[in-house]
Amino acid sequence: MTSVSEQANDILIVIDVLDRIETIDGSWQQAAAAGGAETALRPDSLIGQPLTRFISGDATRMYHEALLKLCRLSDTPLQRDYRCDTPECERHMRMWLRRLDRRRVEMRHRLLELRPLPHPLRLQTTAAAATAKPFVRCSVCNRLRPPDSNQWLEPADIVPAAATPLQVIHSVCPDCRQRDWCGGRIRRR
Repeated sequence: MTSVSEQANDILIVIDVLDRIETIDGSWQQAAAAGGAETALRPDSLIGQPLTRFISGDATRMYHEALLKLCRLSDTPLQRDYRCDTPECERHMRMWLRRLDRRRVEMRHRLLELRPLPHPLRLQTTAAAATAKPFVRCSVCNRLRPPDSNQWLEPADIVPAAATPLQVIHSVCPDCRQRDWCGGRIRRR
């Protein structure tokens, strides 16, 4: 288990009024390289792109859009903890949203902790119609709901049957929706 708390490792992204990426700074390039996407996710190729292009699943896109709108309407910074695992490690993250002006929002992402998974778990995002029975992955806590089940499981509890990746679609699980949203209003954690 590794704890990381240095602000120098933060990833900073500024989102403009149209929810496009305006700037990327901090340790973005190191994070992209660690994920094997150094070329595909070069900062210069992301500037001007809609943030939603990089968010999978309608529920997850709506979740982020609502957070950005709330941040723009409020002077109170927002904070959300989430998971962004690799196939080998749990990555516990924190995101802060801060309004820079009425139009722009700064997103700050920080890696808080790494924990090795007991076995590698490879996931592949798919369209719901492309796979008969995909797993559903929560984009906040990273838990998985197997096909034909209502139970959400930790990734470490899923043992892949083969070397092929599990097919997943993205959503937000009921626990994360309940934690972040109360009675139709977002909680300011």
